[in-house]
Amino acid sequence: MSKPSRDDTESRGQTGETPVPQSPVRQPSVSAPVCWLARIAFVAVVAFLCFRGVQEQHHEPVVNLETWDLEHGAQPLELVGRCATAAGIDALWFALLGLLAPAAIGSWLARQPWILRVAIIVLVGAILAAAVRGVQLAAVPRVGHLVLPLAGFLLGAWIGATLLRGPKAVLWLVPKVGVVAALLIACAAGLAALALEDAPLPFEPVKVTAAQKRRLAHAIRGIRARPDDPRRVQLTDEDFDLLFAVGLSRGATDRKAQVKFDDGSADVELSLKVPMAPAAASYLNAVAAADVKVTDGVLKLQLTQARIGRLNVPPAALKLLSPAITSAILRDPDLKLVVCSIEHLDVEQGAIKTVFRPCEFSSRVIPSLAQRLGGKPDVLAETQDHARHLLAVAGTLPPGDARLIALVQAALDFAHIRSEDGDPALENRAAVLALGVLLGHVRVETIIGPVLDDEQRKAAPQLIGEVTLRGRPDWTKHFFVSAALALVGNEQISDKIGVLKEQLDAEQGGSGFSFSDLAADRAGTRFALAATRDETSAHAMQHRFAAGVHVDDIFPPAADLPEGISAADLAARYGGVGGAGYRAVEQEIEKRLAGCTALK
Repeated sequence: MSKPSRDDTESRGQTGETPVPQSPVRQPSVSAPVCWLARIAFVAVVAFLCFRGVQEQHHEPVVNLETWDLEHGAQPLELVGRCATAAGIDALWFALLGLLAPAAIGSWLARQPWILRVAIIVLVGAILAAAVRGVQLAAVPRVGHLVLPLAGFLLGAWIGATLLRGPKAVLWLVPKVGVVAALLIACAAGLAALALEDAPLPFEPVKVTAAQKRRLAHAIRGIRARPDDPRRVQLTDEDFDLLFAVGLSRGATDRKAQVKFDDGSADVELSLKVPMAPAAASYLNAVAAADVKVTDGVLKLQLTQARIGRLNVPPAALKLLSPAITSAILRDPDLKLVVCSIEHLDVEQGAIKTVFRPCEFSSRVIPSLAQRLGGKPDVLAETQDHARHLLAVAGTLPPGDARLIALVQAALDFAHIRSEDGDPALENRAAVLALGVLLGHVRVETIIGPVLDDEQRKAAPQLIGEVTLRGRPDWTKHFFVSAALALVGNEQISDKIGVLKEQLDAEQGGSGFSFSDLAADRAGTRFALAATRDETSAHAMQHRFAAGVHVDDIFPPAADLPEGISAADLAARYGGVGGAGYRAVEQEIEKRLAGCTALK
């Protein structure tokens, strides 16, 4: 019997008979609807990633002062975790692209030899990663920028190609993924064994004192002649070691870091105790060196050395890691805010010099950061000096309201002289606290410490005399006690104490609730904060009083505000504290205070 010819075989295939299979390997096929749906989804994901990248480039990071807290020890680790999470999410997006790629390319890919299919998928993934990363960074990406997205893309493409092969291939996918996961876990366990050591690095963290924190806060504030000038900040090795001790280790040995600066490079050593690690090997020790420079908001970072535990990172990996770290920094809102605010950054022998351009970070975040670092600094010695000065000049000053203005002016003049080589905000703080003791109440000393000695305490009432605010000595006391409380506590505490005092006065036997007293309390709080907010504000307050200030500049007319209100009337007429009537008067007080130029 003769064998069928090739023409007969082709003829039977055309008439619907089953053709003879040409290959034992089943190739995936993609129907036209699935192919088009995959293409639409693929293009949509690419467009979304590019759109998000453009938005990141043109969106100014939101300044959230609450996130800039150097004394929150977990924040450095939270920052690393945030960058790692963002990188992982990016990899997942590229994995989704890879999942769609085999179906989007269609049946043509299925007909190619497997090695060509792999080459095409790798090429498509590399082009997409380069395009998206280029949009995100607004620059030509380096190879290191592409490693993580390309890895995610290839993983997704492997899964996507498997799904197209049919149910049997999908069933085999589960154990394959399990094997890959087991290999990754084994590799991670092996790296952890090499990374963890049984002892921390042999250096001691800096011991943190209040004086050191104040010095560091002053260094962070930097130098700026005028508000619209660049802020120049120079931090030494020792400053950064102290910064690490405050924010990371707090003097403990389970979390510590130190840095050394050389021409153009920084060497960092870090030790962290890993809580869940075995007791025999529970320290993660890292040593790294990098060349760093920033010019006009453009960061250039190149790792030159990295060791984690006993694991030395090879030079080739360092070249890949450097752009990946740079990308993570520029895509984190807080870190991007810092980098984009830098006009120039140079690393020199023993110090790092930074010039911040005038912007919100320079004008708000840096002063706030310095203030938080300094906390509520102990200025008892400075306050004692200010109190002695005020007692010495008080006898030459006019009486009444003019005496109040003259005493504040004398205090701020003295602060200006002392801050020529020091911190104006700190000196203003001491001046306000001294005024709180002398013009407010001597019991302010119970909060800040003994400002006056026994002889001064006895002589102070006669030397200071009667000091009035709009003709009333009680408003003087309210003003300056609240000012002192705002500096040793905070604005909210000072206001709440004022409200509480008035509530107590409203009880039976008291003088009654007074909105005018409350206005004096809030005026004092505003004055203290305006005088000590930051270096610029402190200088402005000193110059304002030197040029001449009137009572209207620090306290508005208040004689028409309700006083002597009993507890029953406060509840009935004003709805109690926080009621509708209370809030209406409160808003009127705030409106009047807003017109006082020396309270801003």
